[in-house]
Amino acid sequence: MATCVARSASRALGLVIAKSRTFGDLPYQTFTKLYDSLVWPVIGYGAAIWGTTSHPCIEAVQNRALRFFMGVGRYTPSAGSNSLEMPTIPQTGSDWQADKTLLECAQYMLEQEVACDVKVLVGKTKMEKIGAHKFILISRSPVFAAMFCGPLTETQEAITIPDIETGVFKTLLRYMYCDEVSLDIGNVADVLYAAKKYCVVGLTKACRKYISDNIDNENACFFLSHADKLDEQDLFQTCLDYILLNGENCLKSSSFFKMNRCCVEKVVGADSLSSPELCVWEALVRWAEAECERQGLTVTDGNIRLAMDELAYSVRFRAIGPEMFAKHVAIRSVLTDSEMVGIFRFCHQTVDAFDNFSTKVHRSGRHMRCFRLNDNRFRHVNQGFGVSMNAISLTVSPGVFLSGLVLYGCNNSRRL
Repeated sequence: MATCVARSASRALGLVIAKSRTFGDLPYQTFTKLYDSLVWPVIGYGAAIWGTTSHPCIEAVQNRALRFFMGVGRYTPSAGSNSLEMPTIPQTGSDWQADKTLLECAQYMLEQEVACDVKVLVGKTKMEKIGAHKFILISRSPVFAAMFCGPLTETQEAITIPDIETGVFKTLLRYMYCDEVSLDIGNVADVLYAAKKYCVVGLTKACRKYISDNIDNENACFFLSHADKLDEQDLFQTCLDYILLNGENCLKSSSFFKMNRCCVEKVVGADSLSSPELCVWEALVRWAEAECERQGLTVTDGNIRLAMDELAYSVRFRAIGPEMFAKHVAIRSVLTDSEMVGIFRFCHQTVDAFDNFSTKVHRSGRHMRCFRLNDNRFRHVNQGFGVSMNAISLTVSPGVFLSGLVLYGCNNSRRL
């Protein structure tokens, strides 16, 4: 059977050689494209059916093509032609399709780069070439469909994608080929960017869910910034709610100092931020120091104040108190003299407000449970019997936030 394949391939090669002689010397790229279109499909078809065992008659066809292009005689030793590369079949087993599902075959063809018809160069610094199949890319992504089938069809041999790294793009391809999601904390943000860029909706949803399920004190601010950059509004709100509820720990994380100004303003400006006010101020100072370094400014108190700008007005200094203010805030010159004098007066309640500084307070991070019955901590709670409604009334000295209410609930509920 190899002889029949070789005879058919030789006839196809004869047509290529005839065309080449008709049009004169053809560039190597043009010659190989003709070879790939007319000769190689015949050889590849035979290899797919009968395997990739080496046959001298098949090798003779390729040697004939090389000799013609190089302009050497029939009996010239073939060593001189070994430097040219002609298409080769991957050395894989002939039965790799046996007992495999469609997804398993697609995964094999992706990993072994079997019959790939497009190359993708990915990475910003060290670009790597990855083989893929237009059929899969077009069927899974409207962006790739427009790229290969639209009016501005990509004509280059390799597509360049410098803003996505190799590992991230391989994760994207693996999902497109096999519906397999391979995410971790280190790659989920970049995979979300790639999935949104190429409109791979299923992977985008998987990334959102993974972030929502794995958000913690250390990464919450990072994911908040990433959601803001990608205009992921629901994910942004999920991250913001987590940060506001766990404010003190999130403000101390390293990712807080890397956030952009807009995200910092959303966090420190929220009335529901659960954190001591001194912690808010110290976190804001460290963020401003990092911002000075990002802008190439010397880290001085004056530059820190410039970096803060109106963010300083979000700190509720009255909640710090005059003694802690003098001990932890006034020892530096981040605030101007006039601002510190005004805040001192404001803290001592000699003025109702000062400049643009907020008069509100952030929510405290400490929760206290109050049970109407059998709770000795609240012996003086008025249970409301004898009035028109059965109610609880209590009096508190500082301002408090009502976190929740349970009617006919169990005492050990962790929701309150």
